[in-house]
Order: sequence, then C-alpha cells, then structure tokens
Amino acid sequence: MDQYMSIKNTTYHICILLVLVMMTACIKREVGCTDPTALNFNPDAFIADTCIFELSTPAQYTFSRVGQSTVDYSEPIVQQLLIQDIPLMIQGLANQSIDTASVFQLDSRFAETAPLFSILTTTSPSPVVTNYNTINPTARSLSAEMSNQFGDRSLFQAAIDTISNRAYEQGITGTALYTDENIDLSSMLYHGLLTSVCYQEGIQLVENIFSSNNSTNVTSQSYTAREHDWDLAFGYLGMPAFWGAWDIGDIANNEQLYKDSSGDGQIDFTFEYAFPLMQMAAERDEVNRALGEPLFTDSLFIYFLEGRTAITSKKDTLSHFVERLSFTWEKASAANAVHYINAVKNDMMNLQSTQDTTSLNTNWIAMKMWLQGLAYKGNTLFEEYENVLLQVGTSPVYANLGTPEFNDYLMQLEGINVYIQSLYGFSEAQMMDF
Repeated sequence: MDQYMSIKNTTYHICILLVLVMMTACIKREVGCTDPTALNFNPDAFIADTCIFELSTPAQYTFSRVGQSTVDYSEPIVQQLLIQDIPLMIQGLANQSIDTASVFQLDSRFAETAPLFSILTTTSPSPVVTNYNTINPTARSLSAEMSNQFGDRSLFQAAIDTISNRAYEQGITGTALYTDENIDLSSMLYHGLLTSVCYQEGIQLVENIFSSNNSTNVTSQSYTAREHDWDLAFGYLGMPAFWGAWDIGDIANNEQLYKDSSGDGQIDFTFEYAFPLMQMAAERDEVNRALGEPLFTDSLFIYFLEGRTAITSKKDTLSHFVERLSFTWEKASAANAVHYINAVKNDMMNLQSTQDTTSLNTNWIAMKMWLQGLAYKGNTLFEEYENVLLQVGTSPVYANLGTPEFNDYLMQLEGINVYIQSLYGFSEAQMMDF
C-alpha cells in the first residue's frame, strides 16, 4: 500500500512539474525596451533590450511615443481664449440690453475654472469645439493662474466689477469703460492678463524646467513632467504647431490668425490658431524683417522645437535652448513695451489737435502693463522696473504740447526707452519703428 501511495505521489508531482514547464513555455518572452519614456518602448517586452531616446528634430511642434502623441497644452489654450474673449464680452455688453446673465458671464470668464460658456472667438471654417470646458474641463481660472506680484488679482476683479456695475447703470458707453483716473479698463484687463498669465506663466515654466522630472511618465499619461511643462509654456506663447505654413504679415495684419493645417474642414484652437502674444510678436517682426533683423517668431519656434527635442532625447543641450528661449521671449516682450511707449508719445503729441483721449487712454495702460510684465521673469534683465513704473505714473498725462509737464513726461518716456535699448540691444531703427 505504501509503495502504491509513493508511486501515486511521484506521478502527481511529475504532472504538476509538466504543467509548470508548459505554462512557462507559453509565457511571452518578447525582447524590447522596457522604459516607458523611450521612443521604442515596448509594453509587451519581457526581456529588456536597448532603448532609443535620440529624436530627430521635427519640422512642426508634434511629438509622439509608440504612435501616441505626448503633447497636451489644452489648459493654456482655454486661458488664451478667455483673455481674448473678455474684450469681446465687454463690447457685447454695449450692443445688447443689459441683463444679469451677460454680466455674470463676464465675471465667470475671469474667476471660474473652465467656464461652461460658448467661446466668443469665431473662425471660418468653424472651430472643432465651441465651449471652453470641452477643451479642458479642469483648466484653472485666469484669477487663479495670474501673477499677483503687483496686487493685480484684486485690481482686475475690481475692474470687472466696475464694468458690470456701470453696465447696469448706464451701459458700456462713453466714460463707463474708464476709472476716475482715465484708465481704460478693457485695455488693462487684456494686456494685464496677457502679461500676468501668459507671459508670466510661460516664462516661469521655461526657467524652472530642470525642476521637473524627466525619468518617468506622469501617472496615466504618455509624457514626462518635463515634457509637459515645456509644452504648457509653448501653449502660453500661443503659437500654431504648424508654424512653417504661416506668414508673419498675415498674422500682424489680422488677416490670417488661423489655418486648417490638418485639412479636416475645421479649426482646432490647440494647434491651428495664432493667439495674441504671437500676433504682437508678428507685428514687431514686420519691423525686424524690414530691417534685416532676426525674427522673434522664428527664433521662438526653433528654440521651443529644439528644446522639446532635447528633453525627449534626454540630451544635455537643453540648457542652451532654455537660455536662448528665455532671453528671446523677454526681448520680444520688451519690444511690445517700446511699441506702446512710442504710441503714448505719439498720442500725446497729437492730443492738442484731436482733443480725443481715447487712444492715449488705451495705449497708456497697455504700456504700463507691458513694462510691469517684464518684472514677472525670475531673472529679468529689467531690474530697475520699480523706478521705471514710478516714472510712468498712475494715469495718462494730458498736457499741451511744449508745456513743462508735457516735456518732462516725454523725457521720462524717452529715458525708459534708452534703458530698454541698453538692456536688449535694439538698434536705433528698431526703437523708432517698433
């Protein structure tokens, strides 16, 4: 009996062993790269093999890994659209009977996360999506995203409230868009949000890029944190992904702010639209092209493209592109400041003959917002910004041509231009024509 049981147990163990051997033989022992951040990552690989990170620089801002896009900058696109739409919303209040819903929407576009409202920016052909929330349902509000370095969050909220209250009282007409100090509220919100949200957030992401992880993918995503932060910065610049198909003249003249690059008969705001910072860079580049100077737009695109390629390829050349991109973006912003300084000077000289302060009010606050915006960069060259802002003052100057007040203020503005020129190396022609 014992011999029988011994034989039975031996047979049982042999059967178990055979089953295990057969199961092991069935396991897929595919050889491949097991690093999910590599370009040739194989999710089915059982045995690790060589991983490839080296990537050739693409012609457009499109990056993928194992056939899946690794680019997502939908959040800044929502914020770009909100900034662009707020002046349209304010103008809309002037063209309709004022009601609670329309005023509420103005406030919501500033203070709410990805508001459930229709996008006001229009295109032809029509856009792929028509609601902010559809692009990114978790996009942070402008109020939450903006820099509050100069206390602008409460200032901008007060501007929204002022416009809303006056809309009820008298409609958006005449002086309803101005503070008692003749500050153009719509212009302040537009240029202030461009600098305190788009420029500030974008330039900070670039400057702090090495603090982002690049060794593993973000949980449940196809990209690393460093790749994503770089892409977000690109989104805050507001440049079309297919930049090679665009002409700066079309953008500068507002003749072509979008293109159906994919050929699907619709406009995708995330990669087929040129947003305000790019529009302004294109305007400055009209001057640069005429003078034979390097173009801000082309340089920014190349540095973003090369930098993203370096991140994906895990190359140590990234620091070079960070440095060049950071300086070029700051320089383009400084050119915007010069543009509005020149505009204010011209408005002041024309004020006596026109007696119309509208343009001066609009350009003055734009000038201040761009000068203030240069301070948002962590290692800005614009170190004397506090003194500069003191010289700019708190409101537009209405002074007759040739009076001491007129001469003193123009001299102060000219001094600011001289300071900017010394920092960023603009030529005399650029300073005059921007």
